[in-house]
Amino acid sequence: MAVIARRGPDLTSAEGRVAETLAQSPDLAAFATVTELATQAGVGVATVMRASQKLGYDGYAQLQAAARTEMTRRLQTAAARIRVTGTATAPPGRVDSVNIERTFDQLDPATIQRAIAQLADTDRCVLAVGGHGLRGLALQFIDELSSLRPGCSAVDGSVVEVQRVLATSDDTDVIVAMDVARYDRWLHEALEKHFSGPVIAVTDHPLSPLAGRADVSIFVQTESEGPFESHCATLAVLQALTAGVADILRDEATERLDRIESAWAASDLLTHGSGERPQR
Repeated sequence: MAVIARRGPDLTSAEGRVAETLAQSPDLAAFATVTELATQAGVGVATVMRASQKLGYDGYAQLQAAARTEMTRRLQTAAARIRVTGTATAPPGRVDSVNIERTFDQLDPATIQRAIAQLADTDRCVLAVGGHGLRGLALQFIDELSSLRPGCSAVDGSVVEVQRVLATSDDTDVIVAMDVARYDRWLHEALEKHFSGPVIAVTDHPLSPLAGRADVSIFVQTESEGPFESHCATLAVLQALTAGVADILRDEATERLDRIESAWAASDLLTHGSGERPQR
């Protein structure tokens, strides 16, 4: 149901409340009756029907069927996926290329610019945290961002440590939180209970728990030929965010990178394999 992200701007205020309700309560699209959804959203049944049609479905019944199908697929375990008959049919890398293309095709430029502006604001500290499977990307993202600007930290370690960092953060701090189905309960509960600042969510669906908590949501495609989700589109989004920050903070970022490179060169820590150092 990524159509919620694509077609949300076409909805009226009342229809938007339907989409917002679905985003905050993932089970509703799959299991609630049209009357129950209308009541939850504070609108009439006719509004739910119009919203369903504007989202590209014949009516609520078709929207609900699509939501159930997608939920079943997304919540399958790797153990279930590996039992599916057949083998990979797409050329190597093709699915990942499509994931990246679709992610950026559906991404509202204003959305990513809002995220970049928050990340480039040096009056804020920037935190990053990833659910299971995305921890490495969170660490890589914050490592690169910290080379461009000060005040960047990864939220990592035990749940005790994560809650300590979040609870002692300032309400002006911004966090980039990454998670895809099946979602890590501890991550969403920690953000909900212990973090008061803005959240930039990088997730796979408008109905994910992260999207319901986020100030800015960026949705990524995670289709895969294998049993595990693909994170190539997530990496591409993080690289776009980093590049945007570098563009805004070019002078400061250049000076920081020069200092880092000088320190590494003085200590002769790195090699390029050919024995030659690149020209600065």
